[in-house]
Amino acid sequence: MALRALALYRQLLREARKMPTDNRRRFLRRRAREGFEAGRAATGDEAAQLLILAETQLESAAVQRRLLCELFETGNLKGPKDPRDTTTQAPRRPL
Repeated sequence: MALRALALYRQLLREARKMPTDNRRRFLRRRAREGFEAGRAATGDEAAQLLILAETQLESAAVQRRLLCELFETGNLKGPKDPRDTTTQAPRRPL
């Protein structure tokens, strides 16, 4: 189970690298680290449930990445011209 947890953690970090904005990349890396640190001592059924949760979060991150990249490509999301360019960040909308 430990190998599966490590594999999921690495997959989440790879998915984070593909995110189109720096904020999203940092958020996903931080959440992955926090989640895996919190579940480090888990065993048995609890560990199995945490692995299922991690798999779900990985799938969710992949969907978010695809949608955000699509929005950047179509121009429906303001930000850097190149989604991998982090020199500028997407402007915030006023509340």
